[in-house]
Amino acid sequence: MMTEGEARAAMLRVMQEHPALTAEGFDPFWRAKNMIVTPHMASVASPDTIGLQVAENVRRLVKGEALHNVVDVARGY
Repeated sequence: MMTEGEARAAMLRVMQEHPALTAEGFDPFWRAKNMIVTPHMASVASPDTIGLQVAENVRRLVKGEALHNVVDVARGY
């Protein structure tokens, strides 16, 4: 049961240190069911384009559909 002032979910984009995402395993942070972590976009894409890509993947995540641009842990990106 939630109490007043408690967050039910979070969406994060920038962190001081990113949790481990390696071939050896994932930091439990990535498995939190009430949190969505979006990538830092280092590209020439416009904020509108990036926002649409993130919104589409959030929509897919909520519906249980395959995500676009998934990290390939074996390749390291």
